[in-house]
Amino acid sequence: NYRPFSINQMIADSMGTAPLLNGDVLYCLPRDSNTLYAIDSWTGELLWESFLPLPKEILGIRAGRILVRGLTGLIAFDAGNGRVLWEVPYPEDFLRQAYLQGSSIYLATQEKLYRYEAETGIEREKRDLPNEKSTLFHFALLGRNAYLVGDQPSPMDSKQVLAPKGVGELLWELPANDAKAFHSKDLDLNKSKLILFHNEVLSCREASSGKILWEKFVFPAPVEVFFNEGKAIIAFVKKSHDLLLEAYDLEKGTIEWKLHLPRLRSGHGSVYGRSGKYFYGRDNTDGYVLADLDTGEVLMRNRVSRRNGQVKPGFGGGRVHFMIIPAYRTGLQWLSWDLARNEFVGEKEPLRGVDEDPSKTFDRIMGNWLEDAYYGDEFCYFVNRQDQGKREYVAYRASYEDRTVRVVARSPGIIKLKAPYFFLQQDQSETNKKTRTHTWKIRKADDPKYSHTLDLSHSWAGQSLIHGNCALEVRTPVRNENPYFVEAHDLVSKKPIFRHSSEEAERMGILTAGPDRVIIYEYKRNNRGTEPYFKLIPYNLVSGECKLPVKLDYWSSSKHNPHHIQLVGNLLLVREHQSLRAWNLPF
Repeated sequence: NYRPFSINQMIADSMGTAPLLNGDVLYCLPRDSNTLYAIDSWTGELLWESFLPLPKEILGIRAGRILVRGLTGLIAFDAGNGRVLWEVPYPEDFLRQAYLQGSSIYLATQEKLYRYEAETGIEREKRDLPNEKSTLFHFALLGRNAYLVGDQPSPMDSKQVLAPKGVGELLWELPANDAKAFHSKDLDLNKSKLILFHNEVLSCREASSGKILWEKFVFPAPVEVFFNEGKAIIAFVKKSHDLLLEAYDLEKGTIEWKLHLPRLRSGHGSVYGRSGKYFYGRDNTDGYVLADLDTGEVLMRNRVSRRNGQVKPGFGGGRVHFMIIPAYRTGLQWLSWDLARNEFVGEKEPLRGVDEDPSKTFDRIMGNWLEDAYYGDEFCYFVNRQDQGKREYVAYRASYEDRTVRVVARSPGIIKLKAPYFFLQQDQSETNKKTRTHTWKIRKADDPKYSHTLDLSHSWAGQSLIHGNCALEVRTPVRNENPYFVEAHDLVSKKPIFRHSSEEAERMGILTAGPDRVIIYEYKRNNRGTEPYFKLIPYNLVSGECKLPVKLDYWSSSKHNPHHIQLVGNLLLVREHQSLRAWNLPF
């Protein structure tokens, strides 16, 4: 009995081919098998089978020969008995596609196009391909034309500039359910550019106008994009655990450099990050690397003894820091990579200083667990969960100079580290339960005299937002208590800045827009038969001033609620069911 397998259960790498009927014989190459079968179409009897050439795809039947694309070459089987009649190895840099057309088989490499005689396997013709300085990925033969897909970007016609739109009108739309958008968060030089990926196409657009600057095919999908000095450094995962960085010129789409970094996506403590023009990484074999994002060159490498486990990395005080909870050791390790000397500080012994006792290590066996870490200019701040009879969360400050550890704050509830502030969650009172809030005591890392208290919504613990020295919260409606509202609390003056509420909104949220400004979005789709709406309201975090709202024509072209909303300069991106849409905002 033939039992089909799902794709993730298949142990073969055959493409498979639909059964081919030739006379009374059915030739089959299933996707879950590397075996070619010949079956009597009347009785179902197996006539012969062959698996030694590791066939991948049946190209067709010519002159009593079953022509197959195999793992290492083209193969012709005798249709009657399965005997191999001829076999031709692939040329170097074969593009993994072959086509049978008429009495010839065509395939391509990075530099040439080949034609083989189907009956004998003899090479009959070879032509040079145009030298476009492009790495080819795919070859297709359609009729009399051969098509080649490479990594050279396709510049767009200057006429493809979108027509100006009015305030709140849809600027452009990508109909793709896998669309990803990347933009710079810290460099004004690149904020006008937007990197988009959809349907295996990577493109760069001018964010304000929507004009496409260039497009190209890429595979696999990018996992992250770092913007640096007019370049987009795009990270791809290769071979399931390696990281490939490719630097694209934002104006032309040409690749400036490539950098292959093994095992930075292999789990078990592998991690990477970026600080300014530097890219740092740690693989799962405790190898460390530092690269320059300007040139794509590796500046230095280092290695320490085995310390796989959970890692909290960061850059501070001119060093790269790694707080590690090793899987095979019990003490917390704080490794500081001194880039001037290419040396690690803290490799020889675990971090000490539990409750400011220099003899106590942060040992997991003793109930210590690292929750979060932040690396400043002079100190490292970290939060430790201590289960020693009674659970307690403790915030510590560690000096880069002598690695001494001091207690900053303690709390029976969780501590949110939002540098330079620590938010200490308190036990929930009856009033908190009724209003769906938690009380938070706030401390400041560099000011021991600072103290403040706020009641914030339940959701703030999972979606903590601090912007412009303000704590921002979205509070969902409670029947007969309060409507949907957003409130901003100034942590310096300890006063509320503004409160925006709505009785009609179905959803409400916050978008940060510049150092001292936020945009509140609210929308309604269905509510007692009234008209739907989607609007944006800008607020100033210094004065609390509100400007006139902008209404979007969102519901005129969409029937689904937004999945994700983000702001890129003056461009609003909304991703919903199967599209990514953009609106140009006047503020």
